[in-house]
Amino acid sequence: HRVMRLLPQKGRFIHLGCGYGVLGFLLVYDSAERQLTGWDIDYDKIRVAQHTFTANRYPIRFHADLPTTGAFDVVIVSGQAPPALQRFIPNAQWVVLENAEDQAHLLQSSGFREVEATGPIKAFHKA
Repeated sequence: HRVMRLLPQKGRFIHLGCGYGVLGFLLVYDSAERQLTGWDIDYDKIRVAQHTFTANRYPIRFHADLPTTGAFDVVIVSGQAPPALQRFIPNAQWVVLENAEDQAHLLQSSGFREVEATGPIKAFHKA
């Protein structure tokens, strides 16, 4: 996918709305130097993601509780963003929105510019 090629090969990633963790797995398969934290409001999906072979072999962790702290280089939002999204934006260099276009105004006012748009996926980089 074109957006994945834009993202750094190493760094701290957080995926808000990660579901079963498929995108997270793809990101760490592409580069094991990416440290990924996945979060989803659906606890059952997180439990499934936590019990996969990949989660035990790669730098990827899934949480049912939204992290309260942490500086992430890349923030990925799938679906409706949690109200706490703003706490992750100041330290990020990249933000990817998937079906979360309502957050674009927040990014633009925080110094991000859109660099890629493919269907429902938009990638923003801090200018």
